[in-house]
Amino acid sequence: MFTSFVTLFLHVASADRVTVHDDEVSMMQGLAKTVSLHASTPALCCHAMTPECVACTLGTEDIEAFCCSASQNHDQCMDGGVEYDIQPITVDISSTTTYSMDGLTCTHHVPVCCEANTPACVACKLGTATDDIEALCCSASADHSACMQGGVEYAISVDFTADPNLIGTTYSWDGSTTCAVSTLEDIEAFCCSASNNHDQCTEGGVEYEIQQITADISSTTTYSLDGLTCTHHVPVCCEANTPACVACKLGIATDDIEALCCSASADHSACTQGGVEYAISVDLTADPNLIGTTYSWDGSTTCAVSTLEQGEYELVGGGGPGYKCDEFMFSSQMYDSRADCALACFQYSPEGGAAGINDKTRTTEPLCTHYNWNKNSGRCRFCVGDGTQSAGNNNAVYHNDVRLAPSN
Repeated sequence: MFTSFVTLFLHVASADRVTVHDDEVSMMQGLAKTVSLHASTPALCCHAMTPECVACTLGTEDIEAFCCSASQNHDQCMDGGVEYDIQPITVDISSTTTYSMDGLTCTHHVPVCCEANTPACVACKLGTATDDIEALCCSASADHSACMQGGVEYAISVDFTADPNLIGTTYSWDGSTTCAVSTLEDIEAFCCSASNNHDQCTEGGVEYEIQQITADISSTTTYSLDGLTCTHHVPVCCEANTPACVACKLGIATDDIEALCCSASADHSACTQGGVEYAISVDLTADPNLIGTTYSWDGSTTCAVSTLEQGEYELVGGGGPGYKCDEFMFSSQMYDSRADCALACFQYSPEGGAAGINDKTRTTEPLCTHYNWNKNSGRCRFCVGDGTQSAGNNNAVYHNDVRLAPSN
């Protein structure tokens, strides 16, 4: 109505050459806008659950193409009222999902490969043609795991040969779904070596013998095959007390025995078991700088272990009558007995009070080793050295008998 009115109005104005004022132009523009607005507004969609109403709501003219296909509109369509159903279809060729629409129900016909052990079913699972199964699955480079999941079967056989030209693996197709994998292995390498196949080979008829071989160097077991008998040549180290035999037992070179066994950090127990001998000596010293243990190698199989422990000089006794000192360093009549004279000689130090003297023991070597005692006068002399001369029976030169003893 509005359109006809505007057209008529404009037509009359043009025929009569009526002058149109600005306010009349504004009114006509407003009417035109109103007409345009009503002309572009879509019709309201119906609310019934029918394909037509749902299509209107979804803003599509072809609901099947919009909702029942491989499109990504399924969530939107479900919100609009479309329902979906999954129907597996067993097939024997690789194919894709198809779709069908019934009312507001869309069915996905999903192809599922058949499970029969036939070339068609296997080819379907592998996504290939039946003529291509062999090339895909029956070779050394094939993905055997994937082919087995697809239904291909492998008939595996392992045999042995002494002919190196025949060693290897061959593949053959049965024309259906089975690949025969035949392997020929080197019987000596497989059965007569350090491998872990001995039980399997024994079941197959191989016999084993152990032959010990005396060796003077550390070595490993060797193997030899004669027919179906495999001999293990097991090295056993010699028992002689020689560097070669000892080194063999220790599993090292002869030049390395000293470094391995003749030191404070060595495993002496293991080295002894290997044949190394230890010559152990323990002595005493009054010099604290010499205390300790040293190790020296004899160049063969013996390590000398020499230990010097802290010791001190101890007065024991000794002497004889009828002599006097040729020369003396000290003389006194202050001692009451020969025993006191002997002890004073042992303790003597020109500086007096030598360090380390404790009654009958001292930590330094005595300066006075002989003393002269006159039992008549009670005179005590400390001799210089051991020189003597004859004297009456009242005189006697005595040698202080001392020894090194362990420190307390």
